Amino acid sequence: MTQSAIELKQVTRRFRRGTALDHISCSQETGRILGLVGLPGSGKTTLIYLIAGLDKPTAGHVRVLGGNPLQAPIRARIGLASDPQLLDPSLTIEETLVYFSRLKGFSRKESNRISEQLLDELELGDKAALPVGELSNSSRLLVCAGVALIGDPELLLFDGSFDDLEDTDLSRLQSILRRRTTQGRTIVLAGRCFAVLGEICDEIALLHEGRLLAKATKEEICASVRGLLFKYLVQNAHPVTLDQEGIEVRFTGSATEVLCDHSVAEQLAHRFPADAVEEIQPTFEEACLWILRNPEAIAARSKLWSPKDS
Repeated sequence: MTQSAIELKQVTRRFRRGTALDHISCSQETGRILGLVGLPGSGKTTLIYLIAGLDKPTAGHVRVLGGNPLQAPIRARIGLASDPQLLDPSLTIEETLVYFSRLKGFSRKESNRISEQLLDELELGDKAALPVGELSNSSRLLVCAGVALIGDPELLLFDGSFDDLEDTDLSRLQSILRRRTTQGRTIVLAGRCFAVLGEICDEIALLHEGRLLAKATKEEICASVRGLLFKYLVQNAHPVTLDQEGIEVRFTGSATEVLCDHSVAEQLAHRFPADAVEEIQPTFEEACLWILRNPEAIAARSKLWSPKDS
């Protein structure tokens, strides 16, 4: 039986302004990558902080790597990608990695070795002597990832670290993280780039207003909207407007992709000849966004949306 790296039991976190997380229960297997997906304010960052041991729940239990993340020995086994704004812009990349290695308790000699190893792995050796303040945003995010990797932690947490990475840096970091999972490391990624997370992650947790809607694979999420969400490529030479219950879709060119629910789909069928409308599959990002904006429609449809660990 595969051991769980993360176990959440009825986790709730309330603040003065409201509830950030509402009775979340789920677990995450060791050696896999979990993506946290949700609209702004869904609770992604709050959940990351609870798992990292930087905050504690108002109610419920958080268990990480077999213990309480609030305890120093457990927290030492967790790597959290720092916010780029927290990096000292005057320090070079090499000095930054040495600095954070020293903060984690490594000797000067060991910190230098760790810095050299990470510079090589991140392919930042040619920029090692550059001050962080002179780097592109993408390179700064790579440095933050390097900070998380110091000491080869068993659990790696990234909050928004993938959102602004350039393609080459993204591919490089993706390869690094995948190698870590083959070594038994567990990774949690939170961000707004749904398409990127869909490619990287083994499973996706969909969060909506502090509630867990589902924890499933990309394929299961896409399959869950079949019959509810439709996407068409419409071949039409003249502008046409469809208006159904406040939904307006306007076609202004010879080929337009249309994302719609069943009511609009029926109008398409009546308005255009069959050979003018081609049904295509919604993307993973489109499926996620539609689910997050229509949680009730999904909730009544499939057991997928009743997390097994609740």
